[in-house]
Amino acid sequence: MLRDGVYRIVYINRDADVVLATLRNGKIFASDAHGGVYTGAKLTGPGPASATVRLILTIPPGGQLVTGFTAGLQGAEIEIVSVFDPSSEVPVAVADLGGRYVGIELFYLGPLPN
Repeated sequence: MLRDGVYRIVYINRDADVVLATLRNGKIFASDAHGGVYTGAKLTGPGPASATVRLILTIPPGGQLVTGFTAGLQGAEIEIVSVFDPSSEVPVAVADLGGRYVGIELFYLGPLPN
């Protein structure tokens, strides 16, 4: 089960592209080094140990995704959906980034401060 705290999300085969995320009471807020901002929620997954994460990624003007998508002058928003099996030592998922699929790994870094 995903628990409240701080997470590092790594795109598989792209170690330089890291997302820092927080999860509290089912709500997620995250950002990356390229100015992308992720907001969303953890939903109940299809199995007892799985968790579905649904996010909206706000991409700054001219920002580029790991999939090669480049936002225009107005920036862009895309939906990201992933299903994790948190019972594994390093939860791995395939994320749907606006119709393009990318493997990601999730690392729990620690609890949020009170």
